[in-house]
Amino acid sequence: MPETSASSGAPGRVERLMPGFSATLLGGIVAVFVGIPLTSPDDRLGNTAGVAVASAVAALAFGLAWSSLSGDAPRRARLFSRICLAAFAAAVAAAILAESAGELANTVSYVVPLAAIVCVSAAAVTPLIERKVHGAAGVWLGSALLAGVLAIGITLALYEVGYTEPPSLSLPPPP
Repeated sequence: MPETSASSGAPGRVERLMPGFSATLLGGIVAVFVGIPLTSPDDRLGNTAGVAVASAVAALAFGLAWSSLSGDAPRRARLFSRICLAAFAAAVAAAILAESAGELANTVSYVVPLAAIVCVSAAAVTPLIERKVHGAAGVWLGSALLAGVLAIGITLALYEVGYTEPPSLSLPPPP
């Protein structure tokens, strides 16, 4: 995407990172739901809230990576796919190292499918969002997806730990 006066400055930088950010968050929403039946290596970190937060961090990283690429659309898409593949390989390597250290069983079987979903979504959907969503609409899309993935992840995490209904805020009955 060529630099223009309309896309320079902070708002322009935010708009340029939104395709990668939004596409990754779409994968993050799917990963949150896919992660529910998987056996987590650690229930404190490997719950749906942890997947949601990890997806948000990945979204920021992939958004920044996408916004830093220049050139024509096919070249950017190829380079970005390679970045996503490298990130997936790093996630797999980290999972293998964590599991082989003996502290976190089930790390590979938990991390690999979730990382695959997030990385494939980022690689495949980012160029599509770049072509179809522009300007403020892209910022709104990214913001809505971020709110959605965090809300879903936290809500499901609360449900997983047994918090199924809000506390009563009413006064006790009179004596």
